[in-house]
Amino acid sequence: MGMLCPRILLAEEMPLLKKGGVYQLPVEINGVITLHFILDTGASDVNISADVVLTLHRAGTVRDADFLPGKTYTLADGSTVKSERFLLRSLKIGHRRVVNVTASIGPISGALLLGQSFLEKLGAWGIASQRQVLTLGTQRQRKELPPRLIPPSLPGGPQVADNNSSPLPAAPQTLRNSNVIKFGVSTPLSGPAAPWGIPHKQAIELVFDEINGKGGLKSAARGISWKWWPMITGM
Repeated sequence: MGMLCPRILLAEEMPLLKKGGVYQLPVEINGVITLHFILDTGASDVNISADVVLTLHRAGTVRDADFLPGKTYTLADGSTVKSERFLLRSLKIGHRRVVNVTASIGPISGALLLGQSFLEKLGAWGIASQRQVLTLGTQRQRKELPPRLIPPSLPGGPQVADNNSSPLPAAPQTLRNSNVIKFGVSTPLSGPAAPWGIPHKQAIELVFDEINGKGGLKSAARGISWKWWPMITGM
């Protein structure tokens, strides 16, 4: 299941093409050419193959002044590679256009990767994996729910292991003796499997937010409200 967040109306949906275990989608480059990119949340930058860069340069949409100093990237297997970089004037998916996107230059005929240098500027987005669509933006904001507070006195070390989240504030004294059910899940938050893991994480947080927003789980036998806190570890 894949969800972006509760109580929203999706502004736009784009179909995704699943090929070789990864999602692909059409992306317009500099307003002149549309090619299929792999959606790769684990890539720090957009990656464009050298032959495409040469085509853009010959078309006049990439100028000499657009080329940037090279950068060393760490690959999934731990190896490193140095790549030349340049600045894309724009990338567009659906009706969303993002300008001034940094991109690395890959081998000729290499894969085109839609990485974080574009995704971080895109705004609200998510993946509905069952329907294989990318959702872009919202027409109205989600209804605010009480923040998830985690009692710092719980044993067993950190309560949240999510590399994509900032530390949560300490819970007030009145919650430190609350009854808490810790629920753990291991799901990929980066790399090729991230399109499945991120919606998984969002769906879990949706359920926990709604349960806690209604006061948690009631125990008639003991008169206790149980709060649920997810522990999400990225693979």
